[in-house]
Amino acid sequence: MTKHLLLFILILLISANSFGQKKQKDKKYIEKTKYSFSFTPSYLNQSTTYKILDNNGIGESIVYRPNVLGAVTLGMRYSFIGLSYTFQLPMSSDLETNYGKSEYTNVSMVIQTRNVGFNLYFQKFKGMYRDINDGMFPKYDSQIPLTQRNDLQTFTVGYYNNFVFGRKFSMKAAFDQSEIQKKSAGSAMIMIADRFTRIQADSTIVPYDQVAAYTDMYGFYKGTFNSLIIAPGFGYSFVAGPFSFTPVVLMGSGLQIQSYRLKHPLGSKDSKKSGIKFPMYLNVKNAIGINTQSFYFRIVSGIDMNILPIKSDTKTSLTYLKAEVCMGVRF
Repeated sequence: MTKHLLLFILILLISANSFGQKKQKDKKYIEKTKYSFSFTPSYLNQSTTYKILDNNGIGESIVYRPNVLGAVTLGMRYSFIGLSYTFQLPMSSDLETNYGKSEYTNVSMVIQTRNVGFNLYFQKFKGMYRDINDGMFPKYDSQIPLTQRNDLQTFTVGYYNNFVFGRKFSMKAAFDQSEIQKKSAGSAMIMIADRFTRIQADSTIVPYDQVAAYTDMYGFYKGTFNSLIIAPGFGYSFVAGPFSFTPVVLMGSGLQIQSYRLKHPLGSKDSKKSGIKFPMYLNVKNAIGINTQSFYFRIVSGIDMNILPIKSDTKTSLTYLKAEVCMGVRF
C-alpha cells in the first residue's frame, strides 16, 4: 500500500501542476475564491453497517451496527489542502442501555485541485449491537436492550484519487466549496482507490441461532480485506445564483486480497483462509449548498457500499452512511 500511496501522490502533484498552468479554463463556469484559508465546523452523522448474508436465502441476514448518532467535525483548509478530525458526541443513557456503547474515530486529509483529488482517511468503529432491522438505515425504536458486542470492531484505512475530465465542473465547488460553481455543468470522472479493512471480535461473529445456515462460516471472528477499486461515474451541478445541487454516482469493481480466521469450537488451532475476489463497489453522494466569497453552507449525504464476498454461499458487506451539515467562513 505504501508504494501505491507514493505513486498516487506523485500523479497528483504532476497533474495539479499541469492543470494549474492551463489557461483555457472557462471562468464563466467556475470562480476562484479570494481567500486561501477557511475554517469549517460541521455536524456529522456517520455510521457503518456490517452484514453477513446467505446467498442461498436460507439464513437470516446478520446485521451489526455501531451506536453512533452524531459527531462534530472540525476542518481547516489552506488553498487545495484540507485536514479534518471528528469528535464523537455523548450518547443518552437510555440509548447506551438498549444499543450499547460505541467508540468512533474519523480522521482525513484531502488534496483537491479542480480536476484531480487525493483523499487519505482513517475510520474506526468499536462496539456494535445486533440489529433486528435489516434495512439500510438504523432505527432507534427498540424498548429493550438488543444483543451487544463490545468486542466487535471495524478498522478502515485507505486513500482514493478522483479524476474529473471536464473543465466546467468543479468537485471543489460542490463538496468542500473552495471554489464557486457559477453555471450548471457536469462531467464524467473516475475514482481509483485502495482500501484496507479489518474486522475482528473476541469470538465468532456468527450468532448461535444462525449456525445451521452459516455452517461454513461459524467461528469467523477476524478478517482483513485489501481492495483495489476502480469506479467510473458522473457528476452534475445544478446552479441558481449562490445555490447549487450536485449529485455524483460512482460504480465499479476491483481486486480484493482477503484473509480470515475461523475459531474452532473445541479450542483447537484456528483455521486460516485466504483468497482473491472481485468485489462490487457503489458510491452515491449529493450536496446542496450556498456558496459566496466569504460564507458557505452545505448539506451533504451519501452512501458508500463495498461488497466483501467470502465463500460461494456467503458474502459480507460494509456500508457507510453519511449525513453532514456544515458552514464556514473564509479569510
